[in-house]
Amino acid sequence: MSGGRPMWRISSMPSKPLRPCKYPGCAELVPSGYCAAHERPRVVERDPERQRLYDRAWQRRRRIHLANHPWCEECLVNGVYEAATDVHHIVPHRGDVKIFWSSPLQSLCHACHSRVTVSEGRGGEKVSGWKMSSADGQPREKISQCGESS
Repeated sequence: MSGGRPMWRISSMPSKPLRPCKYPGCAELVPSGYCAAHERPRVVERDPERQRLYDRAWQRRRRIHLANHPWCEECLVNGVYEAATDVHHIVPHRGDVKIFWSSPLQSLCHACHSRVTVSEGRGGEKVSGWKMSSADGQPREKISQCGESS
């Protein structure tokens, strides 16, 4: 030891052994998580300017709308009474304050709101969430987000 310090360096020692990628069946060794081929996309941070719109005034408007329209409007079209949990702007506001406060609202369950929001992101492509009966073409059961019947 010279000057009270050991001669070996701690930084040259590995901190922990490499492990297989968490993706099922992948044997690529990585420090943690997934390999580059299976790395999951990072969560996109929300625009702080747009998030400022969702304040107490919006929460009050949302609460009043859900009290007046308690059922999911998409499910009602298919004859299913599902409690609404989300309030959707029918006209996408994209952060525009005037549209945010003046656009009409729609009560939706979480599954329908997710589906409608995704379809808006795809340029208005309609995404069906209902299995159709081959006998009469009427919706029979709703498909959950993971593709299983509920």
